[in-house]
Amino acid sequence: MNYGEARDRALQFINQYSIAGTKIASSYNNQEDYILRIPGLVNDAQMIIASGPRRMEESVLLDPRDAADMGSMYRYTLPEDLMDFVPGGLLVMSDDGPGNFTGYTTLGEDYILVPKTLKSGAYLRYYRRPQFLDPKPLDTAPLDNVALAQEPIPYFVAAELVMRDDAFAYATLYNIWLDRLGTIGRLPRPERQLVQDVYGWGGSNG
Repeated sequence: MNYGEARDRALQFINQYSIAGTKIASSYNNQEDYILRIPGLVNDAQMIIASGPRRMEESVLLDPRDAADMGSMYRYTLPEDLMDFVPGGLLVMSDDGPGNFTGYTTLGEDYILVPKTLKSGAYLRYYRRPQFLDPKPLDTAPLDNVALAQEPIPYFVAAELVMRDDAFAYATLYNIWLDRLGTIGRLPRPERQLVQDVYGWGGSNG
């Protein structure tokens, strides 16, 4: 879905898109006021969705050449769009296959420290913020996240536009928004990794 499609759907939901089949001009009544509010409301909806119902997972390879030398550790700058870490630690690729490494340390909100003893390539997996629309976006400007996660957005926008004018329409649209949020979550998926037996059980006898 692009911005123009989301805007038009939201306006249609509140009967502000057309009159007798003719599209309402931006100069008519308070139409321009509605339109000016829509990009910010779309951004609000995208942030709500990316904060929980449909997080956007990203990964970046930690390259020591891009890190600051901190003695026994490398200090890596965290991505600017990071919202939270994916649980499980760093993804480490080795000859034995993929595994997780949790021995890193966060340093404030901008850095992590990783021991230099971690020889294999490691990927930082994280949830990122959505890419926001400009205040006056082109109609073709795409919304972020997967298509399924974009579907509820016009309902949120429409609800916020009529919040002060029509309590019934607001409640109806907002409830639809909440219902749609419940359908866009990721399905559970297994995490495959090597598990070390720290007690030595399962090894050779004697």
